Amino acid sequence: MTRGTQQKVRDTALALLIDEGVPGFTIDEICRRSGIAKTTIYRHWPSVHDLLVDTVASQIEHLPTPDTGGLRSDLGTLFGQVMSMPEITGKRRMMLGLMQAATDDHDLRNALNKLTRERSLPVLNVLRNARERRELADGLDIDHAADLIEGPIVYRYMIRGDTFAQHDLDAILDLIVAGLTRPPDTPA
Repeated sequence: MTRGTQQKVRDTALALLIDEGVPGFTIDEICRRSGIAKTTIYRHWPSVHDLLVDTVASQIEHLPTPDTGGLRSDLGTLFGQVMSMPEITGKRRMMLGLMQAATDDHDLRNALNKLTRERSLPVLNVLRNARERRELADGLDIDHAADLIEGPIVYRYMIRGDTFAQHDLDAILDLIVAGLTRPPDTPA
């Protein structure tokens, strides 16, 4: 299968996932919409589950880890990149449907957990850099800190369907950073 054909299948699969959700995500419908033979699709993706996971994985934006020299500015830069991404209504609908489907599908849940960990890598890297600079409070668990950082932002985008004004993002990041960092009068 050529790269162009693979991309056509992924694009068709993504559109189907956004339009119909997981229940309507079938190889037959992808074939109908794309005009690509079922045998061609199954040669590259052995199951509909494999194509579903690949489709979701293809939507993860791989963001570079900022390294501005400070935790607050690194987080501001990182989430500034996220805020500048195109409108996310379709992706929001897709992810909410996937989360619902994953409650009953162990394999899908594992795949989504893996993808979520990959998406969180820039935040974890920012925290590791801050730990190396001794900015973080002693004993801070960076996995929990990453959840704390991403939680309000994901909640606002995914659950409430809101976007952030820059001042809202700044206020949230200032509050989070104040809770994660060592007090200013504490020697490093």
